[in-house]
Amino acid sequence: MNKKASLNMAIEVIVIVVIAMTLLGLGLGFVRNQFSQITETTSTVQEQIKQQILDDLRVGNKKLSFPTEQVIVQSGDKKNLAVGVQNLEDRPIKFKLTIQSRPDPEGDFGDEKPKTNAAGFFWDNTPQTLGLGESRVYGILHQAETSKNTYLYKVVIEELDDNGGPIGEYDSKSFFVTVT
Repeated sequence: MNKKASLNMAIEVIVIVVIAMTLLGLGLGFVRNQFSQITETTSTVQEQIKQQILDDLRVGNKKLSFPTEQVIVQSGDKKNLAVGVQNLEDRPIKFKLTIQSRPDPEGDFGDEKPKTNAAGFFWDNTPQTLGLGESRVYGILHQAETSKNTYLYKVVIEELDDNGGPIGEYDSKSFFVTVT
């Protein structure tokens, strides 16, 4: 009788292990499928935002398109942003994209240089060229401050001469970043 009970128990343990492994495999497959769908959705949304920015430039006949006036981000998180630039001049233009911050509500904007600390914007700040009527979207990565607050920034398109010297502001747009 004792041998039969231990054999029954061994069979039950094997059945439980097989069921557990099957459920684990199904769960892992489900999670992997969900992550691939999320990644695909994210890239689709980013492409749609790029297209929306380009359409906004063309339809609105704007020099600069920044799709939002307020960016909300969690403390310490990163957020991808995009800015569109269109050449409305009758010649090719050379320009540089800068992001300026205004740390003091009563003060002036100052250049926000690319940096590696926790509160920064990262973008291609090299001189760019746009042909006649051409428009392009540029990506910006923002890593939020660690302190919760609202910050004021300005995207500035600074036109450059052929030697890379500044001519003046081509266009600009202010926006807020709220860290929650």
